[in-house]
Amino acid sequence: MNHRGLQRALFRMQHDPSFAARLRAGDAAAAASTGLGPRELAWLRAADPAAIGADREGRRAAQLLRNVASGLALARAVGPRGDGDRGWLAGFPRSDAFHRAVSEGASLPLALADWATERAAGAPSATFRALLALEVALLRARRAVHEPAPPLPESAIRRAPGARLLVVPAGTYAAASTLKEALEAKGDEATPVVPPVDEAARETLLLVAEDGPPPRFGRLRAVRVEPLAPLVAELLRRAARPLAPSARAAFAAQHELDVAEVEAVVDEYVNERVLLRGSAAARRPQQ
Repeated sequence: MNHRGLQRALFRMQHDPSFAARLRAGDAAAAASTGLGPRELAWLRAADPAAIGADREGRRAAQLLRNVASGLALARAVGPRGDGDRGWLAGFPRSDAFHRAVSEGASLPLALADWATERAAGAPSATFRALLALEVALLRARRAVHEPAPPLPESAIRRAPGARLLVVPAGTYAAASTLKEALEAKGDEATPVVPPVDEAARETLLLVAEDGPPPRFGRLRAVRVEPLAPLVAELLRRAARPLAPSARAAFAAQHELDVAEVEAVVDEYVNERVLLRGSAAARRPQQ
């Protein structure tokens, strides 16, 4: 007996009545999506529909969305039209993304992120789209598995695997900060006034995930976010590949900067593990 498959199919039936109806009606695609055999499918079809669908005052559905959408609190508070309407989330348990994630045992928050990103493309609110892009990037950064960084030539620098750049509409960081403070002060149901974003301009945000082993057992990496000045953003963008001291000097000359200023920024970010620097000791063969 496929106990896990049965549990997953029941979970899908509980949160999507249309899927439950298709399964009971013998829909071939719905049945195939469960990965269950004829005997197990017969048990599901014979189950009391009222018992499976029971959800007093919608509490079970609401709890699912609260849990899964906790990482999208800012976008959830704004809503696709910018009016604070949270009803748009109710479509997720009926989506292909939800069913696929449950069937495969994949991450529901990441499935929601994919589903919401598709929906955001046509959302009227620019602030919603910007905040969603930021929160989705944070979701992925917290769950990312970082490959070990290859060795660097001596004195060369490169951006650390856990440091990412995100280009968003200007004002996204300010809007996120304002809304986060309001939600922390007034609770999840608050609908505060959020500063608008400017889609005609861009800002670059630095997302830095803490070092450590891959996240597991529900414990996710902490990620800090900071806005970057344009020239700092450009330097970190170039540092996606190794930058030798000569390349950093050329960057300084190109932007009419003092080399010492550039190296001071490099030192700061090396200390913060945003940048990695090669050393002779790191490349010396072990005896």
